Amino acid sequence: MGHQGGPAPHDVGGEVVEAGGDRADDEGGHGGLVAEVAHDLRRLRVVHGGADEPGPPGRLTLTGPLGEFAQRVGGGDDQVALGWSALTSTVIWTILGPVVGAVDGHYLQFLGVGVLATGAVALTQLLFTKLVGPLAVLFGMLLWVVFGMPSSGLSLSIHTMPGFFQFLHGVLPLPAAGEALRSLLYFDGRGLGSHLLTLAVWAVAALALCLLKERRSGHAIPAAPAVSGPGEPLPALAGGPVRAPRSRYVAAVLFPLSILVAVVGLMGGSMHEPEVREMPVAVVGATQDQARQAVAGLEPSLGAMFDLRPVSSLKEATGQLTGQEVACPSPP
Repeated sequence: MGHQGGPAPHDVGGEVVEAGGDRADDEGGHGGLVAEVAHDLRRLRVVHGGADEPGPPGRLTLTGPLGEFAQRVGGGDDQVALGWSALTSTVIWTILGPVVGAVDGHYLQFLGVGVLATGAVALTQLLFTKLVGPLAVLFGMLLWVVFGMPSSGLSLSIHTMPGFFQFLHGVLPLPAAGEALRSLLYFDGRGLGSHLLTLAVWAVAALALCLLKERRSGHAIPAAPAVSGPGEPLPALAGGPVRAPRSRYVAAVLFPLSILVAVVGLMGGSMHEPEVREMPVAVVGATQDQARQAVAGLEPSLGAMFDLRPVSSLKEATGQLTGQEVACPSPP
């Protein structure tokens, strides 16, 4: 591969990796090139067929399977993010649709909302990374999980939540994505536009701020490890064994995908079409015999949904309820 000036390429596991001439750690000493592909995809450009494709200085170049994939999608961070968004949206739809049966059709609509929502979150998280480095994980957990889940309206009605979360329901990406899907699946798209606008605003604003940050201080990321390229071995955790680039790339894909499949699969399978099974209920009668007769008459029609327990007084039923022996009493 033709190479003039700058450091020589490293041959690691059949993939040729080189660092561009203008290194981020030369711009003020605030960190070097980031080895982890998941940390800063904006650093990647492709070398294909033995000749460098045009690309911005100071970014890494790759060949091999990863390079071929990046070449097909355009070699840029936005194309890789688009591909990842489409993949995860398809996985979620496959689980909720053909596997669980909670979604009937609507694949293209689901894909569009998923790509826009994932892009909005990914670009915002990239902005956090450029601003605070590894601490971006904490900001992401706070915004997307601690604030995003309660305000989403996907598990509990937003009308049952405190006013603060009702406000967040109108501005955060996760609630907007959930409401957009609700509009498409159940209301023929009514009210869809405002939710898509929320997602678009997040994506465009985050992208604009990322570009502004790069113009002002380059690609350097605070507290990033100083390395000369992705061929330099780094431990997965402090004090842990070093990992080859190929292993890091595989882990960067499989780890979040496994979490996605587990969470969506378990939650979708358990919460879709909930069914009452053996709920303990106290059946109150004027006498014990009357309560038994009522239970005998009700059990054939109720099947295994309820575990009916005869009691002879409302006081006894209330005692079982407060003692958490039954879910509710049935008055005489």
